[in-house]
Amino acid sequence: MAPFLLLALAIACLSQPANLIRLAEAPIAVIGFWRLAAAAAALTPSALLRRRSWAARGGGDRALTLLAGLLFFVHLWTFVYAAQHTGVARCMVAFSTHPLWTGAGAWLVFKEAVTARFLGAYALAAAGIWLLLGGAATGSESWLGDLSALASALLFSGYVLSGRRLRRRLDNAVYAGAVYWTAALCFLAAGFQAGVAWTGYPAMTWAAILGLALGVTLGG
Repeated sequence: MAPFLLLALAIACLSQPANLIRLAEAPIAVIGFWRLAAAAAALTPSALLRRRSWAARGGGDRALTLLAGLLFFVHLWTFVYAAQHTGVARCMVAFSTHPLWTGAGAWLVFKEAVTARFLGAYALAAAGIWLLLGGAATGSESWLGDLSALASALLFSGYVLSGRRLRRRLDNAVYAGAVYWTAALCFLAAGFQAGVAWTGYPAMTWAAILGLALGVTLGG
């Protein structure tokens, strides 16, 4: 019973990022940096206790971790942009295509077997996503947001695939902490380049960002 309760909790957490981003009403770099810095800070004590798993890794693994962090950064940037420029439901539906791209990538990169049942399930999922996306009114701005959500899904799949083998060799807190700090620093650099204000936002903004950090990033 416990695994199903945890699964339900994870689904509930992962269903809310677009809503929380809308509530935050802040620049993309601000949302991304504070969200990931808070999540990474929460993981750091545990990661430090397990740092031997990182010390044993070679340069190739560290490069892959950096790549995963960069992909995670661009995925989040495009997702936040999508949440701010199209409907919340459309954003989440478009992003939900990521299992399709992950499955295709696993077949191409890792040569995983593709069964008829697998293809049938993905065909039904693709048809459902197409129907859901086509059922809402759109404008030019909405389509730009939709495309950004699809790009976010592709980038998320790249993040998952790039870290697949690393997750088997690294402690989860160490791997996730390294990825989150890498992405947070990317958001920080982008924010300084854009000249955003890092503080001075209303309480609702900070509550939404905290929800993204603890609920979505860690809880999900």
